[in-house]
Amino acid sequence: MDSQIELRAQKCQKALQKLKKHIEGNGGVSQFTAFHNMIVDILEALEDGKSIDELHALCDTLVQAMDEYNDNELQLNGRSIGSTVKKLKQKTDYQEFLQEINQGLTPDDLQFWTRQSSGDDNAMEYAEAEWKNALDIYNNGGDYERAYDVFKTFADQGLSVACYYTAKMYESGKGTPKNLAQAFQYYLKGAQGSDRSDPDTDCMHWVYWCYHEGTGVAKNEQQAQYWLEKAVEGDNEYAMYTLSSNILFSDSTNKTRGYQLAKRAVDKGQDKAKLLLGFCYIFGIGVTRNLQTAERLFNEAKRAGVNNTEAFFDLLREQKQASSSSSSSSSSSSRSSSSSSSSSSSSSSSSSSSSSSSSSSGKKDDDGGTCGCFIILAIILAVLYWFGAWDWVSGLFEKEGEHMYVIAEQLNLREEGSESADRIGTVAYYTEVATYGDPSNWYKVKVLSDDKKGYMSAMGLANETDMLLLNSVWGDSEARSTLYELEFRRALIDFRKRVVEDENCKIYGAENKGGNIFKFNNTNYTGFAFIADNKITNERLAVIYLYDEDGNLLLENTDENVKKGQYIRDVKRNSKGVIYLQYGGKAAKKNRQQTKKQTSESAETTQAQQPAATEPAAETPKQESSGFHLERIENP
Repeated sequence: MDSQIELRAQKCQKALQKLKKHIEGNGGVSQFTAFHNMIVDILEALEDGKSIDELHALCDTLVQAMDEYNDNELQLNGRSIGSTVKKLKQKTDYQEFLQEINQGLTPDDLQFWTRQSSGDDNAMEYAEAEWKNALDIYNNGGDYERAYDVFKTFADQGLSVACYYTAKMYESGKGTPKNLAQAFQYYLKGAQGSDRSDPDTDCMHWVYWCYHEGTGVAKNEQQAQYWLEKAVEGDNEYAMYTLSSNILFSDSTNKTRGYQLAKRAVDKGQDKAKLLLGFCYIFGIGVTRNLQTAERLFNEAKRAGVNNTEAFFDLLREQKQASSSSSSSSSSSSRSSSSSSSSSSSSSSSSSSSSSSSSSSGKKDDDGGTCGCFIILAIILAVLYWFGAWDWVSGLFEKEGEHMYVIAEQLNLREEGSESADRIGTVAYYTEVATYGDPSNWYKVKVLSDDKKGYMSAMGLANETDMLLLNSVWGDSEARSTLYELEFRRALIDFRKRVVEDENCKIYGAENKGGNIFKFNNTNYTGFAFIADNKITNERLAVIYLYDEDGNLLLENTDENVKKGQYIRDVKRNSKGVIYLQYGGKAAKKNRQQTKKQTSESAETTQAQQPAATEPAAETPKQESSGFHLERIENP
């Protein structure tokens, strides 16, 4: 980077931070709207790649306007920004200049220096834009932390649909650390509703699943059933589908209700429920038996992309064959009765042959009946498998093993245990899976959050103990997104086990312009290094991991003398072959007595802030509605 551009960007960054603090302490953006917008105009011109002439004109406007403000802080920093940005002479410097500014600003700073709206109508438009942007991030990827902040803000204001998305963020660990207990609390909050919005039936459905599976809350089938029924009462088609399948594939004596719920779900456009409705038509559950109607429903479901329709087609074919065999047997019996008198005269002479033939015929019938039973059993097992009885069905054939967790940001789920096998989908960080069989390089798994089955690389999975150790290392989201390599993450588990067990010692990837993490790939040595900070004791530790000849990452070196303000600039090897870190930045100087005093005070404050026991978070006081409609763009 050009050193002049770097220095100018740092100057602007400091001015922006000072102005933000000053504005927030004196009434907020609403009191300085015109001034705030002039600076945002300059930042947007840089971001949008406006011409040099346009950029300089905006800088002149800002500097000239400073004479109108009787505020020394605004005048000083406003002129500083205008005159400094005007020193840029070519558009090719924009990106480098902006990148340097943004590296030193917090997410809150960046949000502050975006265009703000004033007045009720403008505030409503701004809120709607924020909501739509958060939904776009949720569905298509992006800045998940920003989306989480938006969802949680609206959820804490009592908007039920926002509670749904906030719970989803906690459940997936996107934008915030994964927390299933918090996910349940937001599902429950959305299901209960508030004085600002009606209860959300999708939240009700997920409260059912949480109680049913024991996810984020203790299992409670009575509460699970209560919320499932509430969701059905609220006309939620997903809940209708779930309750219908529960009834039809259990020993319930009221299977007619299963048919009624399946039909209601189909009428509301739930394609998966067509399989349930077709099942009812096959066996005449709550409706007259009609195999043609069942076939039509199965075909419609298949065209809609519903999975595992073949199991139902197999069941349909078996029933068609059974009906055909029954009809043929009835016709044969009638013909046999009409000819019985004419055959009686020869019965004695052929008794021996008849007996032999009868014996042979009986054996064939038994074999055919046994084969048919196995086919029907296989189809029934397939149907049960599809409708949530996987644990029971798989238990007949294989034993569920250890539960593992995904340590990759996204881990592939494949049809077979091979990199070349077709990919079924991807599974997010911290997702829990059940394993089956003895693994080599691949685990056969079931994803507990959605019951998908397949194979996962053993490298991307860890047991619960190791998963918790890994998750305790992250000091911020930047560290997690930077150290995404599976080998590095396994090394971090090793770091937590063998080097520093204290969970207050974490890696902060956004600090020191990202210099707390350093990856290297030289001819003679390859690996990564990082600085771990303990914010309680102010201790810092630098660590180096190198690959050995077999491709395993091993701890190479540690340095307890790295100072605050220093960052990793390079990894070197000295003449004796020792690998060491070369630091950049200025080390902060503190006398030993002052450091000891601050450490003691910090530790006491932290201890005093620790709650005696974990309790549900208090509900945020309700606020007035923003007056706009929160749109949902996703099927749960």
